[in-house]
Amino acid sequence: MSNEYKHESDAQRDQGPQAEPEILEAGESVEHEASDSSESAGPSDELAQLREAMLRMRADIDNREKRMEREMVKARKFAIESLLRDLVPVLDSMDQALAAGDAGSAEGMLLTQRLALKVLADHGLEVLDPLGEPFDPSWHEAMTTQPAGEQAVDTITQVLQKGYRLNQRLVRPARVIVAR
Repeated sequence: MSNEYKHESDAQRDQGPQAEPEILEAGESVEHEASDSSESAGPSDELAQLREAMLRMRADIDNREKRMEREMVKARKFAIESLLRDLVPVLDSMDQALAAGDAGSAEGMLLTQRLALKVLADHGLEVLDPLGEPFDPSWHEAMTTQPAGEQAVDTITQVLQKGYRLNQRLVRPARVIVAR
């Protein structure tokens, strides 16, 4: 039996390869046609995807360049902010010296102060001296209040210390007394 079985399987093997190549050949031709059509559609799809990816990368690069440019402008604009913070007490000392000094030295101090303020203004520093203006908590710091009297409510009646801002960014708020 085993010999007969071997002969049958040998016979099947002999017939199998002859029958299978026809099936494989037919299958191969179908696969080749499918792969040919997918290859013809594939490269155009792939090309479209690559173009889309390239456009996205270009947009990302443009956005990064714009963001870097904005950050550089901002860095240049506020690079001297720490220097100005350190100079603000010097300006305060000049104000105090002018208020307490004699006439001869006051004139020299006043000229020095004007020169310093001009240089700082050229670099974007603004002095906040809000006497008589409405109180604005974003630019002013109320140290105390006093009765309104002749002035309107929420009006600054006295400036204790001037404030400073650099390019619309607050360096130090003006310290004031507000009418209530």
